[in-house]
Amino acid sequence: MIRDALNVIFNMRVGLIIGLFFEKIVFYYPLCYESSRQNLIFILYFGGIVRLFFVVLFGVALFFPSVGHTDTLQLTLAQAVSLALAHNPRLEIARQQCLQSRGSLTKAWSGYLPQLDVSGGYRRQHVDKLQPLDEDNVGYGSVKLNQLLYDFGKTTGAIDVGRFELEASRANMYQLYQDVVLDLKKSFYDVMAKKRLVEVARLAITIYEQHLYRAQKYFQAGVRPKIDVTNARLQLSNARLDMVQAEANLKVERKNFEQVLGLRPNEGDYLLVSGERSLEKLAAGKPAMSFSLDLLQAAAMEHRPEMKQVGFLVQSAKAAVGKARGDYFPRLDVGASYDDFETD
Repeated sequence: MIRDALNVIFNMRVGLIIGLFFEKIVFYYPLCYESSRQNLIFILYFGGIVRLFFVVLFGVALFFPSVGHTDTLQLTLAQAVSLALAHNPRLEIARQQCLQSRGSLTKAWSGYLPQLDVSGGYRRQHVDKLQPLDEDNVGYGSVKLNQLLYDFGKTTGAIDVGRFELEASRANMYQLYQDVVLDLKKSFYDVMAKKRLVEVARLAITIYEQHLYRAQKYFQAGVRPKIDVTNARLQLSNARLDMVQAEANLKVERKNFEQVLGLRPNEGDYLLVSGERSLEKLAAGKPAMSFSLDLLQAAAMEHRPEMKQVGFLVQSAKAAVGKARGDYFPRLDVGASYDDFETD
């Protein structure tokens, strides 16, 4: 707020200077050779208006950009998870793969539907070296209907392949959903941890600056040797180096967080906010382990999305084998067609 007020004062001074400059050019110089009282009043009156105009113009016009500056975004963990689920590119790829698998299944089901083929054409027929001259306009049309009766499991195998691949794609999407949430939470708290380390490094610099100050005073008083001042300077230099490293680690972790998030919130002007309770309260409120480890492992093998995905892929491969075996057998179809020709 203080910076905005200083900007306004500076802009008004600039406007006042420009107003005085235009006053000289527009009013004073054309009338400098006339010394009547009327001309003097004219200069003072309209010169004041010009100065006021430029002061208001520069003060207001240049003040609004600073006022329009966006505030820092306060981003909680729940908001970050929602943004990641909406913008993470891996989830979008998984969604598109599900749609592709659904389209393949629909295509496989179409093998059981009747196949209708309609065609037609129109041409002019001319026979050379024929007396009398033979020219004719010919139009024709054809309608064909074909229905599959049995193909020894080829179409059924294609449907099973499409169905199991769709289920595998869904399981993959659910797994990516959990991975993105886990990666987002991990990166969220890593950013906050790196931020705390930056604060620790900044505090260490303050402490070592105080150590250096005391060492210099003790040395000047003759109480401590010169080596104490040198050691204090070395410790301060190392603390500043740690500060640079901590800030670099924070920037890297923020980039990793934005990569998992799938976007850069508020053009990078955001602050992660944790609503978690203190560590002692979190430890006291942790749930008790109500099941044995073997039971939890068995439940994980049964319900984990990646395990389901592998099972569906195995079933899809078996269905593909049945589909391939159907190519060794004939295909039974029933069909009907109708053709019509018309000539002049």
